[in-house]
This record gives sequence, structure tokens and C-alpha cells, in this order.
Amino acid sequence: MTQPSTISVERPTSKICKIEFANPPVNLIVPETIFRLHEVVKELSEDEKVQVVIFTSGIADYFYNHFVDTMASRLASFDKTALAAAKTQINRATLPPDADPHAAYAEFVASLSFPGFNARSVSFVKLLTDLGIHDIEKRLGHYLGIANKYL
Repeated sequence: MTQPSTISVERPTSKICKIEFANPPVNLIVPETIFRLHEVVKELSEDEKVQVVIFTSGIADYFYNHFVDTMASRLASFDKTALAAAKTQINRATLPPDADPHAAYAEFVASLSFPGFNARSVSFVKLLTDLGIHDIEKRLGHYLGIANKYL
């Protein structure tokens, strides 16, 4: 049986698209999330009508950009060419080269085999078991510091 996608897409109007992330309990990003998001972005980039994309979360307290419908409607009222030009300028200033996220993910996966990770993961898993994922996720830095004290 196939798991449902962690990303769903809704089209409230032809110009507005809502993308919702939902992977209970804490919206963990998994490989399917990345692949599906890539598919959705590609589909949207080829859709001449879409002018606004809103990212939301299906899990309370985890990744919810507080976009409001009025802001989305306002953006959707602009000329698409002007929006595309503004997006191009923003992307030029803020997006890393395409290879960077792939390299960063590979480096992260490799770090899971470092000797220090195994030692720390035992302490961290104990905290996770004792306290639950919700509190840990909300205060991750704090609890990582506590887990490191027991090394």
C-alpha cells in the first residue's frame, strides 16, 4: 500500500495555488516531500495562469507561513509578467546554485555515520522517548545541549 503524499495541492482560483505540507506528527521532511515538491514546482512553472503560491501546514505549530487570503488575492491581481520579473530578481539574489542542496543533503547523510553522532544519538533517543517528539521539536537546541551533557 502506498503512503499518501506529504504535500497536497489546492487551486482556490486559477491564479492562486495552495501547497500544504502534512507529515504528522511534526512535518518531518522526507525524500518523498522533496521529490513531490520538485514535481509541483515544475508543474506550476509551466502553468501560465498561476500567479501566487501559498505554502501552509496541515500540522498545527509546525511550518505555517501566515499568508492571508487578502495578500494572495492582492498579489494575484498584479500582471504576471511583473510578478515574474520581481521573482527573477529575488531568486538571483537569494537562491543557491542547483547543486548546493543536493551536496548539502549528501553531506548530512554522510554525517550520520560519524563516530560522534552514534554516541550522541543514544542520549538523544532516550530524551525523545522520555519527553516525546513535540516538546523536543519545539526546543531542539535546548535538548541537544542536554543530551550532549551525558556524553
